[in-house]
Amino acid sequence: MIHWNARPGFKDFLLVTLIGIVSFFPFLGQNSLFDWDEINFAESAREMLLSRDFLEVTINFRPFYEKPPLFFWFQAASMSIFGVNEFSARLPNALSGIASLLFLFHLGAWLKDKLLGWLFIGFCLASFLPNLYFRTGIIDPFFNLLILLGLYFFLRYFLHASTPQNAALSGLFCGLAILAKGPVALLFYGLVIFLYLVRYQRSQYLPFLGIAFLTGIIPLLGWYGTLTWYKGWEFLIHFFYYQIELFTQPVAGHQQPWFYHPLVMLALAFPMSWLVIRAFRTTPVDYTLRKARFLFAALFISVLVIFSISTTKIVHYSSLSWLAGCVLCGILVRERMALPGKFRWKEWDYGLILTGVLPGMIFLILGWFLPNFPMETGLIGDRFILDALKGPVAWSGKETWAGGFLLFSSTALFIYGLKIGLHAHTFPWLMGLRVASVILFLHLLSVYFVPSISDITQGPAVRFYQTQKGKNVVLLTEGYKSYAPYFYGETQPPDRPELQDKEWLLFGKIDRPVWMVIRTDRMNEDVRDLYRNYKFVYQSGGFLFFLRLP
Repeated sequence: MIHWNARPGFKDFLLVTLIGIVSFFPFLGQNSLFDWDEINFAESAREMLLSRDFLEVTINFRPFYEKPPLFFWFQAASMSIFGVNEFSARLPNALSGIASLLFLFHLGAWLKDKLLGWLFIGFCLASFLPNLYFRTGIIDPFFNLLILLGLYFFLRYFLHASTPQNAALSGLFCGLAILAKGPVALLFYGLVIFLYLVRYQRSQYLPFLGIAFLTGIIPLLGWYGTLTWYKGWEFLIHFFYYQIELFTQPVAGHQQPWFYHPLVMLALAFPMSWLVIRAFRTTPVDYTLRKARFLFAALFISVLVIFSISTTKIVHYSSLSWLAGCVLCGILVRERMALPGKFRWKEWDYGLILTGVLPGMIFLILGWFLPNFPMETGLIGDRFILDALKGPVAWSGKETWAGGFLLFSSTALFIYGLKIGLHAHTFPWLMGLRVASVILFLHLLSVYFVPSISDITQGPAVRFYQTQKGKNVVLLTEGYKSYAPYFYGETQPPDRPELQDKEWLLFGKIDRPVWMVIRTDRMNEDVRDLYRNYKFVYQSGGFLFFLRLP
């Protein structure tokens, strides 16, 4: 018999670690990194290893002002051990995924009991987006963990022990979060703390703020100060200017409507997103949980509001709200599990189960439809996608397996839930089965579905860049932005400044071959005229390859 209310022990944390390993490590290097962010960040880490300059972040060996270096340091360390590859680029996030599960379990056990900790983990792993992003090579899961740790020690300071250690650790993790992603970390951390202090702690907070500030600036002075000392103020000025531009302008074309992030969460972060609204309408009886619920509700709303205001919108920008939502749902369910009788069907497990049926059907249909798509119907108007589907896509014949499994497992779980009924003692088991089905679904997706999607969107270009490794050539793209030439072509620091001058590469007296890769949907007469010195070599999928010789 499992004693949910017992204190967690070593075996519990070992089990959480094993679940994390099974969830995040298989097939970590199975697929190519995706443009932009995955390749972008991996390339910055690769260039650090080449240049041996770990202070200034670069892309194509030019200053990259968008992100501080902390995550790239971890990627560079991983690459120095396991080589420059997809596994190394994604390993830091897989490790941060395990650390996040351990943190969520400890948080729940500290707030109430082991059951709450398992509910936090359950909602995290049973929800598609939170589970998926720990398998990627982007900064956000790593950054999210640092923010949560900073808020956790803030909560410990005011709920458990007002010690200098808790205040110092809270500030330190906030400083590390800033060093991972920039000033947006201070915005979230500061706003949530401000709201909490206004609501619950209107006095005796100055010692905490003082200590947190002093420890928070330590990692920042370590990088900002050292960088400024050795390289001057120019990088920092450009860095902060870019952070403002990123928030106020649709940088890199990522402009979406204001409701983009709430829509993404509701559509792709279920079942958490289906219950989180209910969590806002229910006040916990337990006073400690009530305070914790307020803190994470403030975080959830702050993230969605701030990134809804921001003009640059990418799916994972609001990923911190997904984890906050998992905590809110866990608190909600734990409180309701203490009540007698069954849960109400429409609120609980059947929403949890049925949210697997629809995506299962979608992936099943896509897995069958894409390899068998009738090109002559004219249903696809995008020339690039149409050319890519006509190209050498490595269809495995098993693209339907992931969707079919999710559809079958979700339906079976729904029927099983009907049979056993939804009680406080059956909910954890149904949640566990849901987690297992999502983990297996994502593994099948990685093995049988994602490779085909990668082949469609970037496969021909990536394979071409890999053939150019070690060659004395220049790799360029036109009409679209890509970091793949640098990472997969393993470009080296330029031996002359003209190699980074596009005008010279177009019309100057070049001393080595220059390859130009153009997407078919970006090709027009203006582009043909611009690249009149380049000879068309071949087309593969949605990519055209041109060459200029010395």
